[in-house]
Amino acid sequence: HELAEEMAWVHLYRAVRQPPGAAEVVKYLNSNPEAKNRHEALYLIACETLHAKALADEQSERTVAAFRAALANADWAQATQRHRAPLLADLSLPGFSSVDEWFAAERQVLLQGWHQAARQHAGQLLAAGDATAAFALLHQQLTTDLLAEDLVLALLRAARAVGERETALQHYERFRQRLRDELGLEPMAQTVTEVQRL
Repeated sequence: HELAEEMAWVHLYRAVRQPPGAAEVVKYLNSNPEAKNRHEALYLIACETLHAKALADEQSERTVAAFRAALANADWAQATQRHRAPLLADLSLPGFSSVDEWFAAERQVLLQGWHQAARQHAGQLLAAGDATAAFALLHQQLTTDLLAEDLVLALLRAARAVGERETALQHYERFRQRLRDELGLEPMAQTVTEVQRL
C-alpha cells in the first residue's frame, strides 16, 4: 500500500509540470491540508506551473489583440511581426470538444489573416525594391501552410527577382504534390505560368 502511494506521488511530481496536472494537484492538495503540508514542494511547483501558464495566456491574448489591430489598420508590416508563429497554438481544453473546435476555428481565422498580411507586406517590400525580404517572408509563411496557393504564387514572383529558383521550385513541387494528394486538384494556370517563367 505504501509503495503504491509513493508511486502515485512520483507520478504527480512528473505530471505537475503540465497545466492540467498542476490544476488537479492544486485542487486535491487544497482539499487535503495534511497532504498539502507533507507535499508542500509539489504544491509550490504546481502553483508555479499554473502561474507561468496564466502569464503565457495573457501574453498570447495581448499578441492576438495587437495582431488583430494591425490587420484592421492594414499595417501589414506590424501584423507580420506580431504573428511570427501560429497564434493560439497551445490552447486546448481536453474533454471540451466544442471549446477545442472554437480554438481551431480561431487559429484558422488568424492564420488566414497572417497570410493576407504576409502577401500584402511582401508586395510592399517588392515595390520598395526589397525582393530578398519579400522572399524570406513568403518562404517563412509557406512552412505553416503548404496549400496556400496565393502565397506560392507570390513566392514564385519574388524568387524570380532574387534568383532563388531552386528553393521556389521545391516549394512549388511540395505544394503541387500536396494539392494533388489531399484535394485531387492541380495548380492554377497562373501559378504554372509563373513556374515556367523562373
